[in-house]
Formats: sequence, structure tokens, C-alpha cells
Amino acid sequence: MVDSVLRFVRVEAPTTVAEGESELSEISLSPNPARDEAMLHLPEGMAAEVVLYGVDGREIWRKEMRNTSNAIKLQGLPSGLYLLKVDTMKGVVWRRLVKR
Repeated sequence: MVDSVLRFVRVEAPTTVAEGESELSEISLSPNPARDEAMLHLPEGMAAEVVLYGVDGREIWRKEMRNTSNAIKLQGLPSGLYLLKVDTMKGVVWRRLVKR
């Protein structure tokens, strides 16, 4: 008999809008789904530590991003669902990214 362990990443959406959260809602990812590259768009002047995770919770890469448009290279990654954690001074935002 084989035992399997499942790891889950829980992503919760806020139910209220606090100061600074409207700016966080401007963080976007396109195109989504993407093939070789996606662009992470941050509001003007916002810096972020960005971490890409597989759905198994494994960290794939971590980068500092400071531009309004930031390329996320997806070459070499298998097709599937990924989670992007965007950690800013205003708070943390999670985005789903589909790789074709």
C-alpha cells in the first residue's frame, strides 16, 4: 500500500478593502494563459518580491521587481497551473498563472 502526501496552498481573498488594497488590486498578469512569457504589471512606484510556486507548493523562483511591466519567463516549465505571490510594502497578492 502506498501512502501519498498532498500539500495545499490556500489563497484567501479579502472581504473588505483597507487603505492601500485598491492599489494592490491594480496588480495584473497578462497574457493568462501564457506560453513562454507573461507580464506582471505593478502600479507606478511599487516594488515587489515575486515568488512563483508550483501547485504542489514548491518554490520555482524568487525575484525582486521594481518596474511597472516585468517579464516572467516560462520557458522550460511544464504546462499547468502556477501560483504567483507578489509581496509589496502595501500587502501580499496572489495570482494564478496558467502555462500552456
